[in-house]
Amino acid sequence: MRTSPLAVWMEAASSSHPGARTSGATIAVDGDGENLILVDPGANNLLGPDEVETAGLPAAEAVIVQLEIPLPTVAAAMSATADAIVLLNPAPAPATALPAALLGVAGVLVPNLAELARLANDGRPADLPPASDLTEVARLARSLAGTADVVVSLCSRGALVVCRSAATSVHIAALPVAAVDTTGAGDCFCGTLAASLAEGLRSSRVVTTAR
Repeated sequence: MRTSPLAVWMEAASSSHPGARTSGATIAVDGDGENLILVDPGANNLLGPDEVETAGLPAAEAVIVQLEIPLPTVAAAMSATADAIVLLNPAPAPATALPAALLGVAGVLVPNLAELARLANDGRPADLPPASDLTEVARLARSLAGTADVVVSLCSRGALVVCRSAATSVHIAALPVAAVDTTGAGDCFCGTLAASLAEGLRSSRVVTTAR
């Protein structure tokens, strides 16, 4: 097994900030398997743009970035990816508008419905459209800055792939399951998306694989 460049980066970052508390999260799961995550960023907030160079990102074929580290560090990581496919998973949901330059670097955005609503409202709380209203979900996705395709996770309703370059959208239904605990489902979804895109699969086939 090869050492993950991200693991090397995080190990280096941890040693650069001795005494900082470890980041953590408290996860509550309801009776339907849905979860609510309370995040304490801890040392993640200290990760600086200058530490991105230790990640070996230019050699990557696909890179996933989230918003659990400072935005300047996110931007530096995205800029260091050379020819990689960059997936931006805007989690936790941003409390401020994301810079247009940052959105412009992303090749694929992967928000859930709540994150999409905040992105479309410059980080301010916003009413969520019903997951069943695919036309409104697609409209919000197309309203975002940049040209990245958008894959909106709709939980039990699957995902909506909005290909902005082709002005099309495709709904991929979820597989029927009895959900017990959805913790980590989004991370697995994003990881499979990234790996499949790196292998050259088209977006709709990728999402079918990732579901």
